[in-house]
Amino acid sequence: MPGTDATTTAGGGDLKRGLLCSVPEIMGIAEAWRGLLQTQALPCADQHPQALALDAARSPQRRPRVIVQYRQDKLAGIAPLMIQEDWPLRWGLQKIGVRGSVAEFRLRLADFCGPDFVGQLDGGGAEDLLSGLLKECADCDAIRFTGVAADSWVLRLLRHGQPLIRRYSIFRQRTNCRRWLVRIDRDYDEYLRKFGGGTRRKIRQKVRRLQSHFGGRVELAKALDRASLPSFFRAVNAVGCSSWQGRPLSPEAEARLAALAEVGWLRGYVLVAGDRPLAFLIGQQVDGVYQPVSTGFDISLEEYSPGYVLWSRVIQDLHQDGGFRWLDFGSGDLAYKEFWGTESYLESGVYLIQRGFRRALAFWPMRVAVWPVNIGRWFAAATKRRYDFDRLLHRSAKAFRRRA
Repeated sequence: MPGTDATTTAGGGDLKRGLLCSVPEIMGIAEAWRGLLQTQALPCADQHPQALALDAARSPQRRPRVIVQYRQDKLAGIAPLMIQEDWPLRWGLQKIGVRGSVAEFRLRLADFCGPDFVGQLDGGGAEDLLSGLLKECADCDAIRFTGVAADSWVLRLLRHGQPLIRRYSIFRQRTNCRRWLVRIDRDYDEYLRKFGGGTRRKIRQKVRRLQSHFGGRVELAKALDRASLPSFFRAVNAVGCSSWQGRPLSPEAEARLAALAEVGWLRGYVLVAGDRPLAFLIGQQVDGVYQPVSTGFDISLEEYSPGYVLWSRVIQDLHQDGGFRWLDFGSGDLAYKEFWGTESYLESGVYLIQRGFRRALAFWPMRVAVWPVNIGRWFAAATKRRYDFDRLLHRSAKAFRRRA
């Protein structure tokens, strides 16, 4: 039992809890860890042990800290975290496109990975994991839960486990946002039956229209390894410069994709007509789960719906591959995700902030910024423009991050 602290027990002494702080320790239990992930109701590539290793390799500022739980000497539960030693939290005007900051706070941040603890846990086991998480993060200024499921043990304990979190204030940055997925357990024709007859005809018409515009030469190209990266980068950069993003991949993004290709996780798609790329999708594949990372299309072809056709072809390819169980669209309740998705769950974004004046001051602008967003979401829902509002937020956030 790597990393086990025999003095830490719970549940009548049948639970033992430990800590893993290095990539070799994590990879030492990778097989048992992956076995637990296979039993999870919700897929999450970010909880894979290799995902933590890749994250640590990308940035020297981030390192893994994993709480493991054993029941009768068998791995039963995991709380995976990434610690960022020097997280800059700025008071600035980037949200309105102005460079520079008014103030900057350097904090130690713990990032919880995934929608819930890993493992089939009961209440006692989940409480023991949260207790271990809080103990091991006592040196952190804040703990961030980016996308925890609404019915997760994590969120239930944060709501009702007051004695465990008395040292913290709770900041709910997002509440009950829908996350969409496609369950891939049938063939593609069976999947299409989720749509009505009129919608299926519309999908076929859009595919035929794009094909007709380019003389039937539209194909789907894939990038799966390092050998395919040069041509893939050229295609993505060509589309990126003519898309709403308006920019090519950064050197850092290309390095991340090369690292994914090195471990066999890269799965990229480009919709092409002859030598002309029309749309792209960058994603990662791991243990039967495909998770898109970035997508874009040539906006000069918007009337021919290249993005729509790309998603149709990608979902067909994932069904035909035979090795996938899920397509996880990730956070963000956008209209196209609901259109293609077959099921969903609600997730929230929560910070646990250690009490203290400096930390409260650092997070104050973030807390205030949530109010107009929530008001905007309420108004958009009331006027049936929720997806337009969420799309605006999604694109604005990306644009502000680029300018910051």
